[in-house]
Amino acid sequence: SPSNGFLINTSSLLVTGTYASETPADAAVKVNGVDAIENSINNTFEVTLTGLTSGPLVLTATATDAAGNTSSPSTAVSGTVDLIAPDAPVITSPSNGFLINTSSLLVTGTYASETPTDVVVKVNGVDAVETSSNNTFQVTLTGLTSGPLVLTAIATDAAGNASAPSIAVSGTVDLIAPDAPAITS
Repeated sequence: SPSNGFLINTSSLLVTGTYASETPADAAVKVNGVDAIENSINNTFEVTLTGLTSGPLVLTATATDAAGNTSSPSTAVSGTVDLIAPDAPVITSPSNGFLINTSSLLVTGTYASETPTDVVVKVNGVDAVETSSNNTFQVTLTGLTSGPLVLTAIATDAAGNASAPSIAVSGTVDLIAPDAPAITS
């Protein structure tokens, strides 16, 4: 572990695996040059790699026996460390100060795309539909009630890094009709 193609958002990673035991002394295992802890009862090893930075990461392990013979590297396991949150999305509609008289509202905006996978945008906690060809999103909020409404959007990348909230867009939902006027003369 981890599996090939892993994606993490932390600067440390627990790596586990198996090795072939030797007698009379066991083998020492290193992952990317870092000494692992071996369990000779079930021939497993583990090591936590720390200080990782954003970018591709290739893991290999070697075993060295008591005589100093070192194995060929294991099959490489490749993945990505992503420690960078996406940029905050921008709500483009409605505009600040909106006033609506319906219990639903279409919210649209833009976001910065990420590779190799795109981000997920939520507006007030509701998943938006993203269009990656032009980096736009939209969502219809439903079940709105009368009163002030503050809209914010957050983008989360595939590694789980969440952006700062968008600049808030505030407005009012008014579902209450005024009282009927009275004709007095």
